[in-house]
Amino acid sequence: MTDCFVVAESSSVELLRDYIDTFLGTTLVGYSYVMPENLNGILAFKPDIIFIESSFVQGDDAFISRIRQVSNVIFISKNKDEAYDAFEYLAFDCLVMPFTFSRFEKSINKFDHWRRLIQLRLSQKSGIENTFLIKTDSKGLKKVVVKCDELLYISALQNYVVLKMTNGEQLVCYHTMKEMECSLAEFNFIRIHKSYLISSSKISSLDSRSIWLGEREPVKISIGNTYKTSFFEKMKLNGIKTIMTQEKSIKLSKNVYA
Repeated sequence: MTDCFVVAESSSVELLRDYIDTFLGTTLVGYSYVMPENLNGILAFKPDIIFIESSFVQGDDAFISRIRQVSNVIFISKNKDEAYDAFEYLAFDCLVMPFTFSRFEKSINKFDHWRRLIQLRLSQKSGIENTFLIKTDSKGLKKVVVKCDELLYISALQNYVVLKMTNGEQLVCYHTMKEMECSLAEFNFIRIHKSYLISSSKISSLDSRSIWLGEREPVKISIGNTYKTSFFEKMKLNGIKTIMTQEKSIKLSKNVYA
């Protein structure tokens, strides 16, 4: 998911609000019709991209440099000749008004491709896989290393939990569901039921009441009423904008900074 903040004239803001809401992988975290005196209000949202009207920062090298230290800049301009100036400021891209949704999409896809390459290079450099240790006996004397990408879901069973692996193997683990939920939150594991913790990356389909995990023989798991709202909010933040259900859709709030 790419978080976006827009600092521009009203016409540019309205156009980008529409495009950002329409595009599957972007979220509008805030916008402003004027350039604030300092960046603290904007940077509090930690946007991945800040769209800026080029006329707002014309010639202010220091201001743009500070923005680029914490985010990526895409300029919005009414003049094609200013596109060259945008790249002189090391902006990621420049959109010339009135730009089409296709041009916006191309810019976001380019940014996403660049970010994925950076993440790939970092993971290759570290050579470290996402793993964790589990206790497989009640005294904690025996421990097993589990790879996150090989774990499908975790289910509660009396005083311990069972790990269901993608190869069909099951591992009995002497931890509580709460311990597993806290430990695996950073690896995109989500609690969907008092008895189930699932890997969001393994979801093949879902509806308003259930999710299916895996590809060849998908496993169906019901979503508990207590966890339903938080689950669908997290799925939206992970890129699912529209979920076909009979229930009222959940809308993400937008923040306005001016």
